[in-house]
Amino acid sequence: MPRILLQSAHILHSRAYRDTSLIIDVLTENYGRIALVARGARRAKSQWQALLQPFRKLLISWSSKGDLGTLTSAEHDGEIVWLKGSSLISGLYVNELIMRLMHRDDAHPQLYVSYQCLLLSMYKISQHEAGTRFDVERVLRVFERDILREFGYGLVLDHDVRSGDHIKPDCSYYYYPEEGPVETNAASTQQSAVLIQGKSLISLQQGCLDDEASLREAKRLMRAMLNRVLGNKPLNSRELFRSNR
Repeated sequence: MPRILLQSAHILHSRAYRDTSLIIDVLTENYGRIALVARGARRAKSQWQALLQPFRKLLISWSSKGDLGTLTSAEHDGEIVWLKGSSLISGLYVNELIMRLMHRDDAHPQLYVSYQCLLLSMYKISQHEAGTRFDVERVLRVFERDILREFGYGLVLDHDVRSGDHIKPDCSYYYYPEEGPVETNAASTQQSAVLIQGKSLISLQQGCLDDEASLREAKRLMRAMLNRVLGNKPLNSRELFRSNR
């Protein structure tokens, strides 16, 4: 039975298993998303009860046999990240998004780095008195851009897909989710098309989104792209967003 030792990891989701155990879905740097049984983790005196929480960076070891491995050890790895408010809800949304898009046992080291950067950014926002929903939304849009690219659904943000011209900040575009942006004076609108300004496309490409209009348009575009990839099954965490408004 293969044994994997001291891998950097984050808990994405957990659920009860039998009387006292958990099945945890874990994002790892080198092995992708894996599922493990944490035996006895629900017992009152379990050493893992307070440890196996979302967003904490861990070093874990496990033994693997088939699709479901067994957690053998876990320990903190660095500073504990506590999310609260809109950062917490956004973190749950990101975890669910990864669960929906990422197949098990498919390593994406760059996504792991992006995920850690996102958690650190949201932690700083949640700890800062001046941190706002605007700040959280900006971080989310950039992560959504990155995760779509990582799984082969990258957005075209730098040129008009029909003319080949560079995106012009002062022009309007229809963004077709299955194709890319086309300047409005050269395209007919369709139900699936998202109207967006060139400035917003450039801002999303650069990862800045430093004004309300660009952020609002980027959110509308990312929602259309994610809906195309995710299909008709809604994300449960989106209901938390609505109820928290």
